[in-house]
Amino acid sequence: HFVGPDDEKTRELLNVASDYYVPGLISILLIVDKPEEVTRKSVTQFKMVRNLPTAYCCHNKQCALPITDVKLLHEEFAAKYLHIEDN
Repeated sequence: HFVGPDDEKTRELLNVASDYYVPGLISILLIVDKPEEVTRKSVTQFKMVRNLPTAYCCHNKQCALPITDVKLLHEEFAAKYLHIEDN
């Protein structure tokens, strides 16, 4: 889940997910300045942290701590979805 205004910083976080192949990945963006566009009311529980665009990485109905930094979000995705094989 991604939470933030409709701006470049929020899109930077959202774009991280597209850099990885994650079968079954669903990205939901809650645009805080357009609450009337929310299609799933359950996403309104997710809030921005320190007034920054925020990503919540959830799996099996459990979410990790929120992430506001693009680099840290890349690290989170890389740790889970990049597999390096030893030869």
